[in-house]
Amino acid sequence: MSATMDISVVIPARNRETKLPYCLESVISQTLPPREIIVVDDRSTDGTRAVVESYAKHGVRYERLPEGRGAQAARNHGIRSARCDWIAFQDSDDRWLPTKLEKQVGALKANGSSDRLVVITNGRIVFTDGTRSAPLIEWGFHGNCHRKLLLRSGPMFPTMLVSKRALDDIGLLDEDCPSYQEWDTAIRLSERCGFLHLDECLFEWVAHNDESISKDPARDLAGHEYVMRKHRAAIIDAHGPVAWRMAVAGLVARALAFGAFDQAERLAASELPALARSLTSALVRRHKSPRRAGTLLKVAAAIPLGATR
Repeated sequence: MSATMDISVVIPARNRETKLPYCLESVISQTLPPREIIVVDDRSTDGTRAVVESYAKHGVRYERLPEGRGAQAARNHGIRSARCDWIAFQDSDDRWLPTKLEKQVGALKANGSSDRLVVITNGRIVFTDGTRSAPLIEWGFHGNCHRKLLLRSGPMFPTMLVSKRALDDIGLLDEDCPSYQEWDTAIRLSERCGFLHLDECLFEWVAHNDESISKDPARDLAGHEYVMRKHRAAIIDAHGPVAWRMAVAGLVARALAFGAFDQAERLAASELPALARSLTSALVRRHKSPRRAGTLLKVAAAIPLGATR
């Protein structure tokens, strides 16, 4: 298929001169090419600009933020400057398979081309040694999935095809969210949109040893907590207070696994019943198994508040 589609691809980038080429090659090689490709440079200090400008003949446009503000700000800049009705996000170091956009557009047209639909796909991890993981299913997010998304994170930005109107309606992306930005965005989109899940691997997430979020547990935990607290009222309204406490217990267990003992105790003290708080303190002191901690905490969190006070 050689015709283009009314899609703007938005790619945030910072110091990606060595990784951008295979990202851009995967976008310009789509069997259904996008109308435009926007790379938003978050104040790179390497040769990122030169790499992007070398692809200008392929419809790649370079834009630069006036100050370094992070990937979310770069995505928002790209959305605002996009000339098309549909937005596809890509990360500057990942790859799409050649038929990704064609299959997403086909699914969209088969369902009425509504701008209240978000089309997502499966993906897989490509490790630096060239090996590939099994496909990562996007957790079955399909149709009206707002309730499910409140408790389960996903999908990833590079799998999404979403209308610019829908993004405008949610006020674009939250630039204050430290991590789990995709989760927050998906929750807010699901308040207005249905999801179409293509059960096919059309995206490859390249795992770089030097950039894994697991090497920055503070950012991981901060983002997870931020999204949960932001949507606390909706979680309790949809699933009840016990589900909220169990979700907090799961986050406390993650904090324990990362060795973030202060955060674990703070979360437990503010959100969990007395028994769970006591268990957290004991586990912090004795450095028990995080897996066991998660099980114990979720059991304790399910106990009604009045029963432990």
